Amino acid sequence: MPDPEPQPAALLVAAPEGHPRPATTAVLWAFTALFAAVVGANLVAASYSRFVADDFLLAVRVREYGVVGAAAWFYHNWTGRYSAIFLGDIAYALSPSARCGWYPAVLIASWVAATFGCARFRFDKLSALCLALGVPAVTLLLAPNVFESAYWVAGSSCYLAAVVGLTAATALMISSRTLLRTAACCAACVGVAGIHEAAALILPTVVLSLMVVRGIQPKRGTLILAASVAGLLLVATAPGNRVRQSSFTHHVTLAFAATSSSLDMQAFLSQTATMAVTHDAPLAPLHPPGSGWALLSLAAIAALIASRSQVNISPKLLLCALICGLYAMWVSFFVCRYGTGSPIPDRSVIIPVLALVALTAMIGFYTGQLLRSTRAERAAIVLSLVCAALASTPIASNFARPAAMRSFAAGWDSEASRIQRGGAITKTYANPGNPGSEYTSWQVTAERQFYGRRE
Repeated sequence: MPDPEPQPAALLVAAPEGHPRPATTAVLWAFTALFAAVVGANLVAASYSRFVADDFLLAVRVREYGVVGAAAWFYHNWTGRYSAIFLGDIAYALSPSARCGWYPAVLIASWVAATFGCARFRFDKLSALCLALGVPAVTLLLAPNVFESAYWVAGSSCYLAAVVGLTAATALMISSRTLLRTAACCAACVGVAGIHEAAALILPTVVLSLMVVRGIQPKRGTLILAASVAGLLLVATAPGNRVRQSSFTHHVTLAFAATSSSLDMQAFLSQTATMAVTHDAPLAPLHPPGSGWALLSLAAIAALIASRSQVNISPKLLLCALICGLYAMWVSFFVCRYGTGSPIPDRSVIIPVLALVALTAMIGFYTGQLLRSTRAERAAIVLSLVCAALASTPIASNFARPAAMRSFAAGWDSEASRIQRGGAITKTYANPGNPGSEYTSWQVTAERQFYGRRE
């Protein structure tokens, strides 16, 4: 006899009947368009991506060993992020000209699709579409180094792919009502764990949270949990981890890492949720400041969605979301502190940003369902519009990203043409969000290997 399907009622409880008001629908359509424009700007900007730094080194390894061979080499000699390396290797193999803009663009589009899959589980199409675009849009607005997190191949394979994978795995979990879907979910969990250490540690918590609120049938949840733990063990026991850790001179104890991570998380929340923005934000579109106004705007939109939705989230689900979200933020900082002895780099911060954005949307929805009334709905409309207006500086910075990346690509293409005509390789382009370029010997060596040059 087959296992009974999980009961969605434990996750989302029927709400009083009601009809969406025209004003609410109009506002949701307006924000859907705004979020689509924000995500679209990032898609265009990502299309100008080119190889930089590690990309040349990794691409050379793919030439030498092939996609699978290169991934195995790095697993044994550098990192346990087997899925991230494998994904990147595919991108390198399919981008022989080093023009790789299609890869981050595909990841961003996949992120939207995965978020839509999560939201569509219970919400109507407009609400699901608004959230599917809103969560990635606000995350990309708040990520402190969007180039290294989402455009750079080596970075996006670890960080952007991690947020896409976590979202997709969650969507699979809440829909795993058959044995085939459960098997697919188990495979996905093993794959997502290998993208980033933080993702490997977050996944079991997501599974346990969904089991507590009966979002996953217990027997199927146990299988998915076992798969996520297996992925975590594959990451933790990789021979390459010891090689990489030996390159770091500063090592810390477990207790110090846990304490420092708590302080790092406190600083992150303070900086990301600040209401202020710096005056030079539009001048550095790839390194935007945080803006709590964008978060509040998304929370207000989630409250509006609650006003038109026929479901409520249970207090138990909200509590599990709070625990899981806060843990996901903290563990992102812990992984870096314990693994390298240093604070988290800006490119990794997109992972805790996603946790914060998703948690904010959840709290906004719960607040909206508690205050569900015509007056509260009008207040949410006003709040969403006012907060969006106050977030205009980071939004303007976001829309400047395509031009910044186009300028970077033009300079990169000119330099590549010069090298291909026989010019010497004496420098390499750094993060295009920083002015000028830098000289780093290993990067120049990797670029010379990529172009087959000896000078």
